[in-house]
Amino acid sequence: MKTRLLGLIFIILPVLFLSSCEDSILTEQSASVDPLGWKIDDTVGFSYLVKDSLIPVDFILTARNESNYPYSNMFIFMDTRFPDGRMIRDTLELTLASTDGKWLGEGFGSLKYSSFLVKHNVLFPMNGTYRFIMKHGMRDEALKGIHDIGIKIQKTNTDN
Repeated sequence: MKTRLLGLIFIILPVLFLSSCEDSILTEQSASVDPLGWKIDDTVGFSYLVKDSLIPVDFILTARNESNYPYSNMFIFMDTRFPDGRMIRDTLELTLASTDGKWLGEGFGSLKYSSFLVKHNVLFPMNGTYRFIMKHGMRDEALKGIHDIGIKIQKTNTDN
């Protein structure tokens, strides 16, 4: 009986933990870029429908780079288009490797996954569909070694 109870606890606890983590993610989207190189004029876009602008969120950018990426960082120009038509542009620097050249992302082999908290505990100013359009801000005409770029919007953890 005691063994069954312990077994049941070891099954239920991870399920509860994983489901509570997933409930906090409002959207997670990514898009692959050209494997021959992310061209300087190519954009990646994502849309997100805000239904409740009173929920504080964290805005996270994600990137997967290959080990042949020639730089330790990457600049991204991100345009945010609001439901009312306004637009703002952010210039973001994503640090992919330490000063000694070690990749900071997670993963095995030649592909590394990194996530970057861009905005913490923010409120969307209004309900409606937001559009996020990104392009790289590096000097290369075709930036090689970037596999994909993405966004994750999650509820801010207020347990702390």
